[in-house]
Amino acid sequence: MTITLRKMFTAALLLAPLVAYAGTSVDARPRPLSGDPTKDGINVLSHVSLAGESAGGMLTAVKWRKHYLYVELATRPVLLEIDVSDAARPAIVGELPLAKGDNHVGVVVGNTMLVTDSEDAAAPKPPRSVKVINFTEAANPKIVREFANVTGFLRDASRGLVYVFNDAGLWVLRETPAPDEELQRQYDHDVLYNH
Repeated sequence: MTITLRKMFTAALLLAPLVAYAGTSVDARPRPLSGDPTKDGINVLSHVSLAGESAGGMLTAVKWRKHYLYVELATRPVLLEIDVSDAARPAIVGELPLAKGDNHVGVVVGNTMLVTDSEDAAAPKPPRSVKVINFTEAANPKIVREFANVTGFLRDASRGLVYVFNDAGLWVLRETPAPDEELQRQYDHDVLYNH
């Protein structure tokens, strides 16, 4: 059996990555998370004063590339339509009257809504109070902000927003996680060298 120089060269090329990989090791030791945990936060982004009102329910919808928050008022048969496309400047754009007995809006699609005559029994009840707690120092957590008399609570995870409705009105909170600097460096490296 004759092995040609070409076959030996081809075999060496095919085995080179395997040999190179075999020489590496994986560091399984836990490493501290990168980034600055003090930069994590949940901050008040905006507030709409609606003193004397309370929420019966809240839901979000996207209509023609704009984001809306719909708030069913418990104090009167009205559905507030609030444009939250710019969450720093929410604006009430409509008060839609609900017929007597229509007290739950289940779905909004464009200019059409699904309204029922009873509450959604499966819907979670809003908390009575909401606290923003900073636990950067685990032994000494600090209450940064507290909202009392809460009647509506909704998280919009896709936009990093939380809506809190209490006796002072609507509060829009922004989730601001600290960036993972190590992950960003790895991504930058991969974009530069692995394409």
